[in-house]
Amino acid sequence: MWKASKDIIPTDVNLLSHHIPILGTCSLCNYHYASTSHCLLFCLAIKDVWKHTPFWYCLKKHRDASFLDCALYVAKRFNQEEFELFVILCWAIWRETCLHKHEAEGKSMQFRVDWVYAFLDSIRYSSLKCIVSVCASQTSTDHLWKPPSPNLLRLDVDAGFDTMRNKFSVGAIIRDSRGVTRGAHALIICNPGSVLAAEILAIRCGIDLCLQVDVSSVCIFSDSKEAVRLVLNPDLDTGPWGALALEVNSMFLENHFVSIKHMHRSVNSVAHSLAHKAFNSSSNLLWQVENILSWLYSIVNQDLPI
Repeated sequence: MWKASKDIIPTDVNLLSHHIPILGTCSLCNYHYASTSHCLLFCLAIKDVWKHTPFWYCLKKHRDASFLDCALYVAKRFNQEEFELFVILCWAIWRETCLHKHEAEGKSMQFRVDWVYAFLDSIRYSSLKCIVSVCASQTSTDHLWKPPSPNLLRLDVDAGFDTMRNKFSVGAIIRDSRGVTRGAHALIICNPGSVLAAEILAIRCGIDLCLQVDVSSVCIFSDSKEAVRLVLNPDLDTGPWGALALEVNSMFLENHFVSIKHMHRSVNSVAHSLAHKAFNSSSNLLWQVENILSWLYSIVNQDLPI
């Protein structure tokens, strides 16, 4: 962070200023000069990362500012924890930018963006899990798992991303008003192209699970606010995720599900664990009432309100 603020990290513009014979344009977008602020904040190739953070709208207003000015603005406007997140994200973006430029494997920048997005997701989850475990008695009830109303079922879904193996997965669990598991799965899915698409697919696979175990009157919950927004309003996105969101929206309406809602990340520990369980299995996993395993009982019981 100190080097970035002093504008001495080895961006192409800085290397060019030291008479190293390179073009100086960004190797990701091939359009703008690769300054520090461009590489870490404003390049179109990393736009999707910042869009899913609280910093996006602030950064948009300071496109012509230096990285130092942007960092000082973020430090002034946000609290210490949020500023630390900003710093970590800058590091992760710079790491993946350098790997993209120099690594022999030549992985796509979309893969790099997904890695940073998943890295951000894991930071949020780890931080929230720690806060909830240490301060459970002081935590708002909005950050605790709540059973559905009687005669309704609750479906929690989540997507996972293994950065080392470039694999995506989804996890889902259906529970009733007593917290009893009615069905669950952990699936490896084909690379959908982005973490957001994986979160939308997690909702779709969750609906498939409900149909498979033959349950209705289900309330669906996802911790991806953007995935929920697109599924409820698929016309908002005319890109590739819009078509996927429209398909999931049609499934939701045709099967008369009750609702799709966003939930706090800390509430979704069971679906999160299921999604990551898929990475360690040689095949997709499905549990129904008659074959719930002890380890699944264990994490479900930890999730229940006291």
